[in-house]
Amino acid sequence: TQMTYFVTSFRLALLTFSLLFATIHSWAFDLNMHSEITKAAFDRSAILQAFPTLGIDPQRPLSKGFLGGSNIPINWLVTGARDEDDTISMNFARYRNHFYDPVNDRGLTALVSGERAPDWALEDRQSFLTQNFSYRDARESFLGALTSSNQKDREAALANTFEKLGHVLHLVEDMASPPHTRNDMHGGGIFV
Repeated sequence: TQMTYFVTSFRLALLTFSLLFATIHSWAFDLNMHSEITKAAFDRSAILQAFPTLGIDPQRPLSKGFLGGSNIPINWLVTGARDEDDTISMNFARYRNHFYDPVNDRGLTALVSGERAPDWALEDRQSFLTQNFSYRDARESFLGALTSSNQKDREAALANTFEKLGHVLHLVEDMASPPHTRNDMHGGGIFV
């Protein structure tokens, strides 16, 4: 009857809806997860042993100047890892460049297109006008941290190095997430 059809349809819709929203957080990393993965990578990396050789105290804040703020190296990394998912910037929807399908050697092609994530992260094969946080950019900042004649400029360049490396870490983390190796929707709505 019509009532049985309605109840069955309602149950099916409810089940579909609950399954859809119950799995959103497993589809891809959220900003807090990126922060935690970045912190764990930093804690387990060999960089902490290299800091004394480079004259870096991991607990001493690095300043980017009056408006740039001040943070310890790990916090600059986390800032970069979080900001890479920025949706309102000079490069609108940066996240569209976080995909890499290794089978088809391509970036995102669903709904909107994006650059291949390794190209976006490294900028070694080509340069992107709106990409200022690649590994190439981090290397340039690190060169400034090593060679600038002014101590404040060296410190700002080192802070920029860590922030840019945070952006790159975000991309490495995304490329390890299955939805970023396919054109899978994630993020629970209009975002891919």
